[in-house]
Amino acid sequence: LYVPEGTLAQYEASKGWTMFAGRYEGEHMETIVDGLKYTYVPSSRIATIVAGDYSELRKVTIPGDIEINGLSYQVKEIAANAFANCSQIDTILFENGIEKIGNVAFSWCNNTEFGTLPSSLKTIGDQSFWNCNSFKNLNLPEGLESIGSYAFGACHNLKKVVLPSTLTSLGQMVFQSSDKLSTVISHIQEPFEIDMRVFTTNVRWDEEAQKEIYTP
Repeated sequence: LYVPEGTLAQYEASKGWTMFAGRYEGEHMETIVDGLKYTYVPSSRIATIVAGDYSELRKVTIPGDIEINGLSYQVKEIAANAFANCSQIDTILFENGIEKIGNVAFSWCNNTEFGTLPSSLKTIGDQSFWNCNSFKNLNLPEGLESIGSYAFGACHNLKKVVLPSTLTSLGQMVFQSSDKLSTVISHIQEPFEIDMRVFTTNVRWDEEAQKEIYTP
């Protein structure tokens, strides 16, 4: 959501407008840097990676900052659907700086190898990595606070997950149909209530499945 300069506080205080996860004030502009499409607001010095024509890309590095018209902009967010269905991309790497990965951002990138998720990351949206099959051992970074529903669903080669101590929210069926998941290591010191289906690995519950969870 982009609103006029100086009005963001009023929008956020008005019912209904906070449904937008990303809220910015000032003139909304677009640019392409190193093959990636961004939206940005000059007054904020913050840029967001958005969906674009990425059909020719084979290797992508998500930067922590970019230069636009001689000015440095922080890259803090990957927008919803930004790389959805970009299965032709071989490798996606992350520099430190990204704080949010939007809903369905990398969904169906089923041939893509992902680098280590950055320590700056705070939020992973719904279905962000649905059907991303390169994950085998997923070590989620300290600093991560929230993982959305179905975020790592149908990751069919995922066997082991490490949850950071900073995690405070897990959505529904985060690992649905990730049918090889057998080990979860949790560093959460103060466990919170989660949906019973977070670690369901198939559409129907398999009572015979052997799963282990390790805690501090």
